[in-house]
Amino acid sequence: MDTMQEVLPMRFMVKSKGEEPKAAADLIPDDMIKEGPNDTIFVSKQKEELIILPAAKSGEHVFLSVGNVGEKEENYHIIALNQWQQVSLGNDQVVGHVAVNPGERKVFQFELPKVKDESNFQVIALPKPYEVSESDYERTDVSGSIRTVIKP
Repeated sequence: MDTMQEVLPMRFMVKSKGEEPKAAADLIPDDMIKEGPNDTIFVSKQKEELIILPAAKSGEHVFLSVGNVGEKEENYHIIALNQWQQVSLGNDQVVGHVAVNPGERKVFQFELPKVKDESNFQVIALPKPYEVSESDYERTDVSGSIRTVIKP
């Protein structure tokens, strides 16, 4: 299993004829933390602490943290990948939107996918959705959680 964290982005704007892209639904946090450690995207067993989760059991409940270490409000679209296949964030929602103020960390309880074989799981945060620009690197960047191996 490959456990690297880095994700290499290749984002670009797709121009559609007539039909606007469907907006992602807002994810409603279970908690908001303004003190302690912060990271753009992190998966942990505890909501207060950001402790690396190298492995977890199929269907286990974990906490997804979406933070903002910058100085301005940040908007993200969040997706979850299991074996590089997009999976639901809950309620059949495959893309979620999160707005985070500077210094905040929004925490969501999340159930890991149920698997029959060991698999890699990772959550990706795409900043500034619908604002992709070839001249603005920040708009093409992505952040990924540290990969977690899900065991049956």
